[in-house]
Amino acid sequence: MVFFVQKENIAIGKVQKIRGLDGQMVVLLAYPEVTFPLKMVSFYQHHTYVPYLVAKWTVDNTHALLQLKDVRDRGEATRFHNHTLFAEKEAVERYLAATAYSLIGYRAIDQVLGELGKVVHVDKDACQSLLHISYKGKTLLLPFHDHFIHATIDKEKTIITQLPVGYLESFA
Repeated sequence: MVFFVQKENIAIGKVQKIRGLDGQMVVLLAYPEVTFPLKMVSFYQHHTYVPYLVAKWTVDNTHALLQLKDVRDRGEATRFHNHTLFAEKEAVERYLAATAYSLIGYRAIDQVLGELGKVVHVDKDACQSLLHISYKGKTLLLPFHDHFIHATIDKEKTIITQLPVGYLESFA
């Protein structure tokens, strides 16, 4: 008999359809802006969260393609159709905290220019995540990259940047 500890879970999506003969599931994501490196997911069955190991997890925009290790064909996968997909809340929060989204609300301070403004939005539609910083009534776009962001001070909700010479003039 196998026992597992029941942890707090969070809904991360819903199985919309089954694709192919090998039991792959198309999941509409609750957090499409974040790609989760999932190893295990759960479905709520018979008043408990039942865990399943992930064989394949590929995110594409607002959907993910999910293959579970113990689900080998379309027939087995159909029992999950229209069911909500869960993951451990702690793991999801830990992953979200390590992303650009965790910086929303942080103050941006440049090492040379001083205070720039607050991070008000994150754009992940581009190939590189962009922080939107409210700067003198305009939006300053700052790539979420070590070249631009030198430090984050979580205690003070601050990011330290070093913008290239002339960078601000391009937003004038």
